[in-house]
Amino acid sequence: MMMTRANATRAASAKDGSLQISAGVPSSQQQKRQSNPSMKFVGVALCIMAGVLYLQPREYYSPADGMARENLRDKDSHCLFVVSKLYGNHSASRMNATLNWYKKITLESIRMAARFSGERFDYIGAVVWAEGSYATEALSLKKLGDADVPDIHVDSVEGLNQLFPSILQNKFCDIASMVRIDADDMLSPFAFENIRWAWKNNRCTSTKACAQVAGTKKSTKIVLAPLTDKGQLKCLIASDNNPYFASAGLSVTLPVRILLQHFDDKIVCFGNHVKLFHKLREKMKGLGLQVDSYQLLGHAFLPMTPLSGHFNHSNPFISRFGPLQNCKLSYLVAELGEDLGNIIWNAREAVPNLTVEEWKQNGFVRAIWKSSS
Repeated sequence: MMMTRANATRAASAKDGSLQISAGVPSSQQQKRQSNPSMKFVGVALCIMAGVLYLQPREYYSPADGMARENLRDKDSHCLFVVSKLYGNHSASRMNATLNWYKKITLESIRMAARFSGERFDYIGAVVWAEGSYATEALSLKKLGDADVPDIHVDSVEGLNQLFPSILQNKFCDIASMVRIDADDMLSPFAFENIRWAWKNNRCTSTKACAQVAGTKKSTKIVLAPLTDKGQLKCLIASDNNPYFASAGLSVTLPVRILLQHFDDKIVCFGNHVKLFHKLREKMKGLGLQVDSYQLLGHAFLPMTPLSGHFNHSNPFISRFGPLQNCKLSYLVAELGEDLGNIIWNAREAVPNLTVEEWKQNGFVRAIWKSSS
C-alpha cells in the first residue's frame, strides 16, 4: 500500500540547485506493514563501500502527493538492517537504564519506520552489537520481536559477521542497506522510505558497481531531564548542524553481490561514528565503486539524557542549547509530529536518573573529566 507524506514539499537548494528530501509530519493512522514472521535480521558488516568516482552530496525534497514513489517497489529484493551498539563495563543500574531506554525510544522508532515503509523492503531487521558487560545483559532484547521487527539479534561482532552473509543469501536479497543508529537515538518515520527513494534515484552510471551513503547534517536534538518530583518532564528541542554527516540514521546501500564478494576483506565500519561518512567514502576507494551521497532532512532525532556524555549532569536543567522548559504532550506533538511525540511522551518515566558516578561511566565523560582534572 502506498504511503504519502503529510507535509513534504519540493524545492531547489539555494546553494547549488540540488533538491532535498524532507520527511514532513507523519500521520499515526498509516497502515501497518505486513511482515514475514520468518524474517530474522542482522546487519553488521555492510559498511563497506568505496568510490573512485566521487559524486557531490545531493539534497532532495519528496513529492507532496507521493505519486512519484510508485516505482519504489519493483523487481529487486531490497533488504535493510538497523545496527546499534551497546558496549562498556557499566553498573547493573546503568545497564538497566540503557536497555530500557533503547526499548522505549530507539526500538520503537525502528518499528515505526518499518510500518511507514509499507512493502518496499523484502526484509527489515534490527541488530544489537553487544560488548563488555552488555554481552550478557542485552540478550533479553531477543524476546522483543513483533510484527514489524520479528526478531532482534544480539551478538558480538564476530558472531554477527558469521550470520550476516547467510541471511542475505537465505533471503535472496539483491540490494542491502545498513542503517547506523546509536542505542539512544531515534529514526524518522520516513527514514527507510527515504533510503529506498535515494537508492532508486542514484546517479551511478551502473548500479552493479554503485555504493550509496544517505544521511543528514542537520539533526533535531531533544534534551530530556528526568521527571521532577512533581512528575513534570523538562525538555528542549533544537536543531543542530554537524560538519559531517551525523551518524544517526546514516545508511549505506549497495548490491549484495558486491558485499559478499568483499566480505572477507573485513570491511566493517564500527569504529568512531563521528566521521563515519568520510570513513565510508575512503573504504569505497579500495573497492573501486562509484559512490553517490544524499542528504536527507528530518531523517533522525537525537535525544540527550543523562546517558549522553554531552548532558550537563551537574545542572541538568541548563544545556548548551538553553534552559529546559516544562514539556507537555501537546508541545512534543507540535514540534515532532504525532508519532514521535507520543513515543517520547510514553517513555518519559524511562528518562534515566543516574547518579554522578553512573554518569561518569560514559567513556566520553571519563575522557573529559580526566583532561580537566
